[in-house]
Amino acid sequence: MHFYNTRDALPRCKVGDSGEKVTCWPAPEHPGTMNRRQLGNLRPTGKQESQIVAFLETLTDGYTPPSK
Repeated sequence: MHFYNTRDALPRCKVGDSGEKVTCWPAPEHPGTMNRRQLGNLRPTGKQESQIVAFLETLTDGYTPPSK
């Protein structure tokens, strides 16, 4: 969720940078696959991000993977 919220709002950084995935994002591996019209700067607050994640974690399709 944090990625989709901040992908286009935070600056670029080098892979392994201390702020990577928090205050900056590395350049995309495949820039041609990015959809800039719908995602990347959604602007929910940190609390709203957490609430969305909590909701998504409640969803299930009932699928149970086979035992190994």
